[in-house]
Amino acid sequence: MGFFRDYVDYCEEFTDAPAVFHQRLAYLVLSSVLNLRVKIRHGHRFFYPNLWLMLIAPSTFYRKSYALSIAKHLVEEIEPNFLIPNNFSTEGLREFLATSAQGMIVFDEFRDLMATISKRYNEDAKGFLMESYDCPPRLTLGLRAKVKGKKKFSTEDIDENGKPERFWIQNPFINLATATTMEWFRASLYAPDIPGGFIPRFFIVQAYPKTKTISWLGSDDSAKREALVEQLRSYQLVSGEMQITPRARAYQHDWYAAFEKKRSDDNGKIAPFYSRLADEYVKKFAILNAVERTHGLLIDSDDMAAACAYCDNCAQELGDTLADLDGGAYPQDRRRVEQFLKAQKGKVPRALVYRSTRVRARILDEILSELVTSELIVSSRATSGKDGGPPTTWYEWKY
Repeated sequence: MGFFRDYVDYCEEFTDAPAVFHQRLAYLVLSSVLNLRVKIRHGHRFFYPNLWLMLIAPSTFYRKSYALSIAKHLVEEIEPNFLIPNNFSTEGLREFLATSAQGMIVFDEFRDLMATISKRYNEDAKGFLMESYDCPPRLTLGLRAKVKGKKKFSTEDIDENGKPERFWIQNPFINLATATTMEWFRASLYAPDIPGGFIPRFFIVQAYPKTKTISWLGSDDSAKREALVEQLRSYQLVSGEMQITPRARAYQHDWYAAFEKKRSDDNGKIAPFYSRLADEYVKKFAILNAVERTHGLLIDSDDMAAACAYCDNCAQELGDTLADLDGGAYPQDRRRVEQFLKAQKGKVPRALVYRSTRVRARILDEILSELVTSELIVSSRATSGKDGGPPTTWYEWKY
């Protein structure tokens, strides 16, 4: 049946996570095994099939983390050193990639990823990951660090012309996978990560309603697992520059023109996602479709048609679920509340939030409730004065 179908069949026997999660994670697994082995010409550079995936589902009953763990462990079996620790500092990540420049980072929760790259000592991590997304031939990290306690570079840090030596990572290839709820995802779109381009680099995979429930997860089929491993090892033999048939190129051209026309007037906050889908993810999926189907290096119209369908589906779901992001006064009110809470050092009572933001009481309560649900803030009940008066609700920004 092929690796993608076999992978879904294997997973669905012992977990009730939505099938769409397994379908897209199968691409992540194949991408991780191929990494830099396959590429396609893209203007003045080569283009690689690395993926950033974000699974979105309402609750833990959808087993987002479990679906991620299946893919992660299968990759680990093929490429034991491919997984990058997710408790990294920027410097630690750079050192890891300087030794092994290809890898996969998995965060079970998107908020943990955002918390990690938002820490003070990780202030460069977001930009570093964004640069690595394009798989440049050489990712320059800047000048070598100065020797501790000295103002000048040591002799080993000086090049033959007497200038400070630059150092870099050769051929980075990073896959990134994470999961979250729609509430948390919507909340994250009010942050500056949309115009900055970090979040739109993710291909969004939204869960369909579950069709089955398994209360006790059974054992996996070891024979099917071994068969998947053997298939993946066979893909490791595929290497070279991808080509595209005239029919596939014509299909992609017509699809792109229609996609651009249909999405050009859509919501401003979603537009960066559309750009990534049309310019990048359709090509990444087409590459993976072709390799999976034929173990070869030729993209046919069927491979391209399937890739276009994935991107169309993602765009439609994003448009349907996020169409109201820029509408009305509510987003402005929310941003005002978020900015106020972020600026505070510690807990603040609701009354102070109300007076400082001047957001109407009903709307303020809706915003605060949504921020608590999204786990962006924490709330607590306590008395607000020395006299032990009536309790009030206090709020604090988590990150």
